[in-house]
Amino acid sequence: MKQIGKKTLWIVGGVLIVAVLALVVAFLLAGDDEDEPVVQADLKGTWCVSRYAEYVLTDEFMVFTDSTISDYRDGGETPYITSAYTYEDGTLTLTDLDKEFTVKIVSDYQIILIEPDTREYKLVKVSDGDRDYEDVTTADIAGEYDLTYVAWTVREGEELIFTESSLTDIRNGETYLTCDYVLNSAHNMTVAALEKEFYVYQYNGDLLLIESGTGYVWELSRK
Repeated sequence: MKQIGKKTLWIVGGVLIVAVLALVVAFLLAGDDEDEPVVQADLKGTWCVSRYAEYVLTDEFMVFTDSTISDYRDGGETPYITSAYTYEDGTLTLTDLDKEFTVKIVSDYQIILIEPDTREYKLVKVSDGDRDYEDVTTADIAGEYDLTYVAWTVREGEELIFTESSLTDIRNGETYLTCDYVLNSAHNMTVAALEKEFYVYQYNGDLLLIESGTGYVWELSRK
């Protein structure tokens, strides 16, 4: 019987390896062709607009129902604009105004609406209903929180502990700062040691602080 030489075995083995690699590549390419589902934000509710482009906003809210969006400004009871909308595949279209935005999800409480010219609305969710966000008291604020986002950027290893008159900032297990705060009204807080003033909202027990001078959002998740 004629024996198969080592050279022949190497050639056959090489061909098999190439064939297997070709199948793997084909499988991966086929997987790339399948569109991954786009994660959609839960828009329904009231959103505070903290920034538009380079502008810091202090009293503008967008209210989404299942089918319409209304924009309220400067404490007014009459919407500045109202439009029907569609929201599909990460794109928000205001059908009555012929405007379109890409929706970037920052977190469950924060989204960014990006116009075609790249200008951005920064939104913070403060209620599930129509401007029915709750008044905040020092008793509501008191508790322990993980600081999860600041200025649309993830924060890790930092927590804030509030009493009814003070806060302690703990970073990586070490106390960084303890200072007093003053709740000036139901939605306004001053922290003198940080030289900051915040607009304050509570949603699902979590705390949302918006810097008055920058529009930066501090998102705190209650433990």
